[in-house]
Amino acid sequence: MLEREHKVLTCVMPKGVGVALLRRLADELGVVTASVHSARGYSGSDPRGVFNRLEKDVLTLSVPAARGEEIFAWIYREAEVSTRRGSFLYIGPLYGATPFELPADVPPEQG
Repeated sequence: MLEREHKVLTCVMPKGVGVALLRRLADELGVVTASVHSARGYSGSDPRGVFNRLEKDVLTLSVPAARGEEIFAWIYREAEVSTRRGSFLYIGPLYGATPFELPADVPPEQG
């Protein structure tokens, strides 16, 4: 178990943005402990009382605590969190996780 030596980051962003960001995290920062999925839901209502349906990408990753702020700043900038409506990003301590490593001789997925 990893305890308090890692941070967990979660970024909610417009649908269609997450997969490209996930690839860039691996290619540019070497972060492979991440996943992305799409989610849907409803938020508030418009003036007519109709709920607004939302679809978002959710990126979640764990990183060594020493790199947490660096990667947080990178995601904030590259995901354009401050300018993409409905996006948000947060970071916190990771209280437990199971470490894993991919075999060294397996090439990255293509597609």
